[in-house]
Amino acid sequence: MIRPPWKKALCIGLRYGNLRKIHEDLELTGAHNDPERMRKLLVDHYEYKEEDIVILRDDNGLEPTKDLITKKMQDLVRGAQPGDHFVFHFSGHGSQVDAIADPNEIDGRDEVIWPYDVKLDIDDNGQLRVQNFIRDDDIKRYLVDRLPPRVRLALVFDCCHSGTAADLPYNFHFNVDEGNFIQEESPRRIILARGSSPYGGCTPIDHGFITESGMPEVRAVTVKPTFTRQYSAPSGFDTPADVTSWAACMDDQLGFDCPITGGLFIQLFTCILDCNPAQTHRNFLETLTMELAHQCKSYNLNTKDGEICVIPRPQLGSLRHSREILDTLFVL
Repeated sequence: MIRPPWKKALCIGLRYGNLRKIHEDLELTGAHNDPERMRKLLVDHYEYKEEDIVILRDDNGLEPTKDLITKKMQDLVRGAQPGDHFVFHFSGHGSQVDAIADPNEIDGRDEVIWPYDVKLDIDDNGQLRVQNFIRDDDIKRYLVDRLPPRVRLALVFDCCHSGTAADLPYNFHFNVDEGNFIQEESPRRIILARGSSPYGGCTPIDHGFITESGMPEVRAVTVKPTFTRQYSAPSGFDTPADVTSWAACMDDQLGFDCPITGGLFIQLFTCILDCNPAQTHRNFLETLTMELAHQCKSYNLNTKDGEICVIPRPQLGSLRHSREILDTLFVL
């Protein structure tokens, strides 16, 4: 039956106060702000209605457990028809686990997100063991694989190891060539890493990152694209739906949380689009990359305790090759 196009969103922000008993650094005290930022962006600039945005946070008695999150994922896109727009946003912890016979995982690792009822313990070597998570394969299966043609879906991940969290076939980022910027596989935390290890990190900061208005200052930038992972799609693979994923960092990196204001990536993501909601995928990824680098560089220049932030690289994933999307308009 023909109906008007839907615009629906599922926004999740997890604080994990229940994990403080394992280690106090596992609590993301600012993460509850992130869904509200995304909700406001969608309503103010992309014509979403309040009643069509579902927000899940672990603060109102309805904990975002694995079962609840996966149910809401399926509810989000159930009944999708051509012309519909969907947004899935997750702010919380992410990590990597051994892949299950997945030839698309070149590094042999699956990216996972942590629900409220994630199971954690510390092994004899002091390493964190994670169970009861949501795999990237499941995210793709629930949200992407069943979409009909001409449906638009954007997935936004503000968590560690999130580069390919939607398990899309084409993934790319932009190189930042800034001379003395430090590049490593796993950067230290700026404030609190949204990652898989509760150990090692920085002290809270009182400066940098955010302006007095509470939002990052955004500037125009231009950088050169670099492709990070592309594997051949299987024979007969069709990509009619317009699906993109936006990740706070690459698979081997950490994302950052600010105790009061929330995830740094989401703050930049929403602020940039609030300033200019109509821009290409290329321009948006450029600006995200350079703004995050600028914020991290500002922290490094002002830090007094010797902690140096290694710059995470936001990553764009897609069902389509870059030549098909980079210069097209990004719309939520």
